[in-house]
Amino acid sequence: MNIHLVNVLKQLCDTIGVDYEEIDFKELDWNKQHCWNYTQSVEFEDWMFHYIFDNDKVRRQLTCCKRDELECRQAVNIFIAMYGWRLSDG
Repeated sequence: MNIHLVNVLKQLCDTIGVDYEEIDFKELDWNKQHCWNYTQSVEFEDWMFHYIFDNDKVRRQLTCCKRDELECRQAVNIFIAMYGWRLSDG
């Protein structure tokens, strides 16, 4: 797996206190096994934005974005919509 994708997935897990090694990312609904709250989702969103926006190599390997704030934010939002944890009710 791409090292930058691994870093993103590790941070996704760290954001909610889950051990990256315990998640089977080959399972179809791996991201439905845990929840995060709004604050955690925003924390991850900010982290991922800076991770791809501030690093040309990461951005090229994970997205097709230029170093454009709007494009990078959209890429992060798409990632979260597809692979983020379920949002908790509380």
